[in-house]
This record gives sequence, C-alpha cells and structure tokens, in this order.
Amino acid sequence: MDGKGLFWFHLEGEPIFNLLCEKGDLISVPEGTKHWFDAGETNPFVKAIRIFIDMSGWVPHYTDSQIEKSFADFKMP
Repeated sequence: MDGKGLFWFHLEGEPIFNLLCEKGDLISVPEGTKHWFDAGETNPFVKAIRIFIDMSGWVPHYTDSQIEKSFADFKMP
C-alpha cells in the first residue's frame, strides 16, 4: 500500500534473490517459501496488506539460519 522494501527469497537449490516491492505492488508468496522482508536502514517504512487462507499463516517459522546476515551490506535501489 505504501513505502518500499526488499522481499528476499531463499529457494532450495537456487541462488538467493530479492524483489523490490513498492507502493501498489502485489506479490504472492507460496506457502512454505523461505523468505524475509527488509525495509532498509534509512527511513524504514512499509504499509502492507497480508492475506492468508487461515490464521496459521500469521505464525512465522524461523529457520535461525542467519543467512540474511550475508546480505546485510546490500543497498536498496
């Protein structure tokens, strides 16, 4: 709805990649897809609508892999 950030995806057997999401974008993340969202360090702001089939979708399943730290120096466009 507003703001921007990077949606990072960690798919099995594939390189990790990100998708810049900005105001008005709509994405669908399949159930069980490893991912994280980064609103950035400078003025982090995002307003989103999240839609789930049932309430279990609201519960995060953390991997504790710390893989996101490998991308900490990535600069948002």
